[in-house]
Amino acid sequence: MQQSLRNLKTLDLRYSWSLEKSPNFSQVPNLEELILENCEELSEIDPSIGHLKRLSLVNLQSCYNLISLPRDFYKSKSVETLLLNWCTSFREVHEDLGEMISLRILEAKHTAIRQLPPSIVGLKNLTCLNLSWCNLDDDAIPKDLGSLISLQVLDLSENNFHSLPNLSGFSKLKTLRLDKCFNLHKIPDLPANLKFMYAYDCPALETMPSFSDMSNMRELVLICSPKLIEVPGLDKSLNSMTQIDMRMCTNLTADFRKNILQV
Repeated sequence: MQQSLRNLKTLDLRYSWSLEKSPNFSQVPNLEELILENCEELSEIDPSIGHLKRLSLVNLQSCYNLISLPRDFYKSKSVETLLLNWCTSFREVHEDLGEMISLRILEAKHTAIRQLPPSIVGLKNLTCLNLSWCNLDDDAIPKDLGSLISLQVLDLSENNFHSLPNLSGFSKLKTLRLDKCFNLHKIPDLPANLKFMYAYDCPALETMPSFSDMSNMRELVLICSPKLIEVPGLDKSLNSMTQIDMRMCTNLTADFRKNILQV
């Protein structure tokens, strides 16, 4: 690379359909944004990416042949946003993920990731985590996931787990999505600061936590959960609500319906 590229801050190679391997990054030490979205043949990221001290954005969305990232990448102390959505072959998340102390946004929708490394709970600055459409089972999610104290958005839609770890530790969580979790039968305690909860089409859902102290709730969507008979304490949180959608929850008790309507 020419010497002038040492000042390069953004490298955008999106839609480079014939690109199979990323370039060597050793001559662009000041790179801040790497965009390789829709590089459909890309299967290898050069290990030199781990030496970029100012890299903050890595967009690898729809890189269908990418299986993993080099281990040195996970030692980055600067990356804030990692986008892996629709990397349908991506399956290897290294245990060193927990060392990425600056990571704020991790989106890995529709990937082949089947297990989260326990170290993920060390990402104290993570504000958005999207692991929807990953076919995650019960053992794939660390029980102490609530240690992610900065998390504001959690999307676990379209996964295979039957229950969730306790979520009450998410002291800053605002939005929770659990759409189309067909095996989910129980939602545990929720953080009192939660504002938006969406669990559309969860046919096995039977048990919800008490909403008595959920004074910040704005929207609750529980469409098509025919086994659900009530949401305990929901009548105590209605003052803050702008939307409640419980269509096709066909077994709600008469007392529950009456209490909601009266309030």
